[in-house]
Parts: sequence; structure tokens; C-alpha cells
Amino acid sequence: MTAPQNVSAPRDLRRGLLIALSIAAVVLVASTITTGILLFGMLGQRPAAAPAVSASPSPTATREPQTVHGIPVSARDTALEFGTWVAEPWVDGETRLFAPMSNPSKTQAVSIFYDVTAYDAKGRILDRTLGSADLLPGGEGVFSSSSLRAEPDDIAEIVIEQTRISATASPYTGEIGEPQVTADRESGAVDFVIPSSLSPDLDRPWVDVIALVDGEIIGQCEAVTAEGARPFTGKCYLQPTAKGVAEVPENHFMTLPENAEVRAFLRVELELE
Repeated sequence: MTAPQNVSAPRDLRRGLLIALSIAAVVLVASTITTGILLFGMLGQRPAAAPAVSASPSPTATREPQTVHGIPVSARDTALEFGTWVAEPWVDGETRLFAPMSNPSKTQAVSIFYDVTAYDAKGRILDRTLGSADLLPGGEGVFSSSSLRAEPDDIAEIVIEQTRISATASPYTGEIGEPQVTADRESGAVDFVIPSSLSPDLDRPWVDVIALVDGEIIGQCEAVTAEGARPFTGKCYLQPTAKGVAEVPENHFMTLPENAEVRAFLRVELELE
């Protein structure tokens, strides 16, 4: 019988395959280790710190509700401070809320938006409207909401909630001087002069005027000033609020009681980031 030829060929082939597989395994292990080292390095790196952002004014604690028309009204977690709330007379089931307001921060101007919500006795929303406020550092003004469309007998609670706030250093230099106010107590007509050294100039800003007795608003009005005016001057006629006790003449203005204080506030609109 003739012996088989080239017996070593299968062995050489197997040996070559084993060597190739060994080399591939080494390469795979090395690649895995390298990838692991790179991944560990990438995970271990921290992004550069973001630039520091100045803190917004801290919200004040929720105040005890005040009662307006027998309805609890509360302002929740807001950076502003509010005085006594009042409501404009109900007309066809609608009302607007008013309150003196101030910015307790002496370093930051604030632009704030609010939801004003009326709830029924079961906690269901009857209507929701908006309010906003722009105040310079340490500034004062008048908060007013849009009208709530709900019958007063159906409202169990009204809540004012801060929804968005922007705060930064004042975009203006200069200051607002002490307003000079002259009121005709028989008609409720108010003339005002507000000195200002604010720069840049304000374009025809509005002025809010309120009459108060013991810190409670009994009348309010607003007027736009002349373009480019310096100081800001104007005139408006006070309208009674729901808490007003003054006699209302036929001309629909109001008679001011002797102990009424009349104040004017320059309304500054801010465009903060």
C-alpha cells in the first residue's frame, strides 16, 4: 500500500490558524484596554464651570390670606412685597385686583409674571388671568391684574402665584425723584409731577396713581405722560375701588375723604433676560 503524501499539510494549516487566532486575540485585548482607558479618561473629565450667575431675589414666605369681599386672597412665594389687596367693583361678574407693591432688593431690578386664579369651594378653577410687575431696585408701584370672569358668590379663594422672574442689575442710571401730587378732593382729579434723571430716556411711560386710607387703596387711575417729558407730568381722575367709601358724583369721579393719601408711581417697563 502506498503511504499518503504531504501528511504535514493539515498540521501546518492548523498551526497557522492557531497563530492567526492568537494574534487576533492579542490585538482585540489591546484594543479593548485602550478603549477602556480612553473612555475612563473621557468620563473622568469634568466640563468647564459655567460662569457664575447672580442670585435672584429670594421669594418671601406665603403671607396669611387677606379678605376681599369675604374671599381669601393670598400671594404665594413671590420676590415682591405686597400691601393690602382690594378689588375693583364687580361688573357683570368681573373684577380686577390691586395692591401697593415694592421690591425689597436694593441691588436688582425685577420683572415678574403672575397667575391670578379664582377657585370654587371644591378647589376647581373658575377663571385664571395674568398679572405682571417691573420694579427697579428698591422701587415701589401698583400691582393690578387683568379681569377675572367669575361670579363673586361662586369664588371661595383667589391665589396670586409667581410664575416667572428675571432679575439683574438695573438697566438704568440715575433715579426717580419724589413725586409731587395735587388732588382735588371734590372731583378726584389728580395732577402729578415726577422728577427723573433716569438714563436712557423712557418713551412715554405710564404713571399709576392711587388714593389710600390706612394703607388700603380706595381709588386708582393711570395716565400716560408726554413723549420725551422731563420731568414726567400728567393728570388722571381717580375711580373708586370696591373698598372705597367715598361719594361718587354724577361725573363718575370720586370725592376723597380728608384722611386720604394720594401717591403717584412711575411705571418702568423692563426687558430683562
